[in-house]
Formats: sequence, C-alpha cells, structure tokens
Amino acid sequence: MSTEGANLENLLERVIQMNMIIIEEMHEQRKQITEQQVLISSQLSTHSSTTVPAEALTDPLSRSFNKINVKPKEYNGTNEENVVTWLIALEEIMANRLIHDDDRISLAVSLLGGTALQWFVNLKLKNQRPSSWNEFKEQLRSQFQPVDFQEHLRQKLLQLKQKHILQDYIQAFRNIVGQIHNMDELTQVIFFVNSLSSNTGLYVRSKHPQTVEEAIREATTYDNVMAIGKANNFTYNPFLETSSTVELNSIKTHQQRYSTPFNSVTTKADCLKFGLCFYCKEPGHRALKCPERPQQQQSPASSYQKNEQR
Repeated sequence: MSTEGANLENLLERVIQMNMIIIEEMHEQRKQITEQQVLISSQLSTHSSTTVPAEALTDPLSRSFNKINVKPKEYNGTNEENVVTWLIALEEIMANRLIHDDDRISLAVSLLGGTALQWFVNLKLKNQRPSSWNEFKEQLRSQFQPVDFQEHLRQKLLQLKQKHILQDYIQAFRNIVGQIHNMDELTQVIFFVNSLSSNTGLYVRSKHPQTVEEAIREATTYDNVMAIGKANNFTYNPFLETSSTVELNSIKTHQQRYSTPFNSVTTKADCLKFGLCFYCKEPGHRALKCPERPQQQQSPASSYQKNEQR
C-alpha cells in the first residue's frame, strides 16, 4: 500500500507541475495580448478610418494572424501529420504578420496538442525550454520526424499508382515529391511516367519529357483528348500524330482519319509494338477482321477455305 501511495503522490505532483506550466504559458500569452491591445488601440486612435473586428480583440490567434485572416492548424504529433510542412506553413503566416522570434515559440505552443503538447510540457518540467525559435524548430523536428523519413517518402512514391482520376494522381505525386530532398528532375519524371496508367504512360513516354511539368502537361492533354473523343464517339489513336503535342482540335472523324489505309507515318513495326491493326491502325482487332476493310477484298486464306468447301 505504501508503494501505491508514493506512486499516487508522484503522479499528483506531476499533474500539478504540468498545470503550473500551462498556467505560466497562459500568463505569458495574456501579457502579449495586453500589449497587442494597447498597440491596436493606439493605431485606432491615429487612424480613425481603420476598423478592427470585435473578435480580433478576444481571440489571441485571430488577432495575431488577422493580417492574412488565416488561423493555423494545430499539430498533435500523430503519424498522419507532417511536422516539416506544418512548420513551413506556420512560418509563412508569422512572417506575413511580422511576428518576432521572441513571440513565435509561445504562439507555436498554443497550437500544439496531444503528444506534441506533452513533449513541450516535459521540456518545461526538465527546465529545457528552447531559448530560440530555431532551437524550437530543430527539437520539434528531431522529436517527430522519423530518421528514415526520406526513405519512407521514396518508398511511398514507388508504390504510388494512378488508379482512376489523373488529377488525383498528380496531386498525390506533387505532395510526396515536394517533401523529398535531393531528387533530380529526370528521376522525378521517371517515377511520374512509370506510375501512370498503361495507355497514358505509353503516350507520355513517347514524347520524351525532360521535366515533371512537361510530363504532367502531356498526360493531361492525352487524358482530355481521350475524354472528348469518348464523349463524341470518336475513335482516336494518339500514336498517329506527328506533332510533339496532341492538340485538342486535332480530333477528326473516323472516316476522315482512315479513308486511305497504310498512308500514315505508322509502320508495321509500330502496329506490332502497340497491337494495332495493319489495315486501319486501330487497336482491338487484326487486319483479317478489320471492319474498315472493303468486303470484296478477301485474304488468300479465306479464298482457299471457300475453294475447299466447293
């Protein structure tokens, strides 16, 4: 029983210390709020035309960030959150609001929750509170960013595949690549093209893009053209285009495009490579059963079969 009592006392003492730390942080924030209220009042007295919303005087976060009217997100230290992007977004807001380094730690702490807040409380209990904003960022990153974070991002990029909507894939790709360090442009292009759907990737690869933006443009153009063709019942084969980029106005009717067979830049080798019909250059069938082939033209095999039947 004595051991349990001692443990309970230690737990209560720790809770009291945590509460005192939180109260101390609240007092510091209240002091800053009072100073900002005095500053706002002085600005109102000199600029009578300037109006400040009432809520800006009551909500410290709204008042601190009212210049761009954005309230930063909280950071709880979960696996789903990215501490690096959170810090970057927070710094952008602070820089826009011209917040000094002395006040940045207190504002950042007011946005912490869950495991992240517990981490800061533990630092306060050990009298290890960061003395500068850079020190705070470094300690926060080292605590919540995994050591193999870059390796994890590359593995995540390797597993990324276009499933249905192209724009969803592009957004996911940009989100991952934007966090990866020291990946050259051509490697990014290879990752992007290899994870596209088979037809889209085949087309983009044939255009030999040198940058990710070029690859995204080619993939988007191909996707738009195919969608328009499907909506208008056009059969479109982009591999017959000679231009470097498929234009949306290049879609022609089926009869206009294939009125003269074997009269395009597509060779028999291309037909074998992409599974196209030798006669009309369309996928999905062979020249022997091509629907565009005149009925009077028959292959030697079919004529031989008829003679045998006679």
